Amino acid sequence: MSDWQPISTAPRDGTKVDLWGINHLHYDKKSYRKCDVAWGRVTDWMGRERDDWQHGMGEDFEPTHWLPLPQPPEDAQ
Repeated sequence: MSDWQPISTAPRDGTKVDLWGINHLHYDKKSYRKCDVAWGRVTDWMGRERDDWQHGMGEDFEPTHWLPLPQPPEDAQ
């Protein structure tokens, strides 16, 4: 069973989530998981700012699904 949800339902309030998406630069459009990603201000390679996912992979990574982060272990500091 999967908890992955469509990217259109992802929180855009700065909450960190895991993303699943497609790397359009990869020859076979390889998919990746990016962990601990939030929505917020990003700057593209031309210096323009916009609101987007802060995954650090540039505009070639297209998130398709998201997953809430799990709770940390009870004994974590």
